[in-house]
Amino acid sequence: MILGDSLQVMASLAEREGLRGKVQCIYIDPPYGIKFNSNFQWSTTDKSGTTTDSADSISREPEQVKAFRDTWRDGIHSYLTYLRERLTVARDLLTVSGSVFVQIGDENVHRVRAMMDEILGEDNFIALIPFRKKTMPFGSKFIEQMADFILWYGKAKTDSQGNANTKYRKQYLLRSVEGEFHHCWYEKGDGTRTRMSKHQLYNHALLPPKSRVYRLKSLEPSGRMDSGMFDYKFRGKLYQHPKNGFGTTQVGLRQIEKSNRLEPEGNRLCYVLYADEGESSQMTAPWFDTVGADNKQYVVQTNTEVVKRCIL
Repeated sequence: MILGDSLQVMASLAEREGLRGKVQCIYIDPPYGIKFNSNFQWSTTDKSGTTTDSADSISREPEQVKAFRDTWRDGIHSYLTYLRERLTVARDLLTVSGSVFVQIGDENVHRVRAMMDEILGEDNFIALIPFRKKTMPFGSKFIEQMADFILWYGKAKTDSQGNANTKYRKQYLLRSVEGEFHHCWYEKGDGTRTRMSKHQLYNHALLPPKSRVYRLKSLEPSGRMDSGMFDYKFRGKLYQHPKNGFGTTQVGLRQIEKSNRLEPEGNRLCYVLYADEGESSQMTAPWFDTVGADNKQYVVQTNTEVVKRCIL
């Protein structure tokens, strides 16, 4: 953790620490624009700032003054120069497979993207990720903007053969099944299983502690399976095979039973699929689940989940 001006810090890392071309990831969260009036804000809920630099309103810490001063002598030109300098040094720090992420608002996202196209190369653009930041609308004359944006560029997105060069790990999200009628069953902590009430289906907070939500998935394959044409006795009752047979052999069905994954539904046998293990999806843009910062300390703080997803 280094406290100081980001440009000086990155220049020092490149020259004195020998990190030029060795950094894997850089995340930049600059001021969003030039209209923020405050030097320092004591309240995390006041976005109006101060209009004068009185002794009472100015922080005694020079680093804090810089961090919160979004005023620029030459307007947008000073702002873009500020970003250009930092993006240029960031580009030199990145390794070939490295990435740079810039968090920005809707006011200047188009300007910053054009600048990053110029500095990093438009062919190295990877994604524009809108992420929700506001919890509720604050009131707007027109449509309310609820999201900020992340611009993601690679140092060298692809190699000479067109293969992916930028390091990237696919991330997955557990899909919420609250209110989904298929997931209408739950398993209690003691292992007993029961169907949800209507209120529980739409509010999983009403379920007993340590409950696991699940659905009953058909064991019938889409096409006929000759090895699955057998009847199966379960808990003293004989169940006939489905029209296309079971999607497994008798040995396989016994293994499912031993794993406690077999449950009847009416006159058919089903597979128990827990919501917390099989209902995930690959993360895509936009991100809607990033509202609000955790343990917010200052007014423009971003949810750490946003930064974590980029770094990981």
